[in-house]
Amino acid sequence: ERETATSAAINANQAPGMLAAVTASDLAADKALENNVAVVSAYNTSTSSGQLAFYAERQAKRGLVCLALANSPEFVAPSAGASPVFGTNPLAVAVPRKGQAPFSFDMATSAVALFGVLTAKATGAPLAEGVAYDASGKVTTDAGAVLDGGAIATFGGHKGAGLALCVELLAGALSGGAVVGQEVKKDAKNWGHLFLCVKP
Repeated sequence: ERETATSAAINANQAPGMLAAVTASDLAADKALENNVAVVSAYNTSTSSGQLAFYAERQAKRGLVCLALANSPEFVAPSAGASPVFGTNPLAVAVPRKGQAPFSFDMATSAVALFGVLTAKATGAPLAEGVAYDASGKVTTDAGAVLDGGAIATFGGHKGAGLALCVELLAGALSGGAVVGQEVKKDAKNWGHLFLCVKP
């Protein structure tokens, strides 16, 4: 949709998140290999992109430092009793290492990933204490209560909420994806991604 030598914004046209993320991260890497640094975003994806470390490591194997960010629908409350406004809004970093696999780090900015809540519900296992709220805003270990009008907590209280907002702005607002306060992200099905690649 928009492109320069060191940047691009991709309209994924409701393609699956994994396809959009591979396309965007590969383009960021191609541009960084030629111009030392590049940032590429993708928006209007219809699904999650899955594990962000996959895309970051993919580019680190090409010799690049890669930062990957993604925003997602409203499942995370910034504090107890608050409505869910953030997604699990993950981020990943990968750094190449000579003769070894890249260093990589991948995390959700929530106290538990949505997949963890879904797995707990499917298996009947309790969630860890303090990672989620029920519909009344009280802490719960019942994954079903979380999915039935509750919310996931941020990790680290206000620090996790701050990181979630940063990811929301960079992967959502900057990319053109759905953003908290602008529309209902669950209805919009417009997930955003941002990939930054640097040639060391």
